Amino acid sequence: MKVFYVTSSSPGEGKTTIIAGMASHFQKQGKRIGYLKPICLKTGAVNSSSDGLFFQEFLKLTEKL
Repeated sequence: MKVFYVTSSSPGEGKTTIIAGMASHFQKQGKRIGYLKPICLKTGAVNSSSDGLFFQEFLKLTEKL
């Protein structure tokens, strides 16, 4: 299993875009893809992560958030 961790010091610098492109590329090559956001600034329900919902739909992931 390979793990990629993308980080930056500021929001809005394209982390989600970079990971979406990489994940899509690897998925098209037949690789199994998952998504984990280890730090979420929002509190509340797990489904409150807009990035998580985006990746679940974009990559057609069947696992629960």
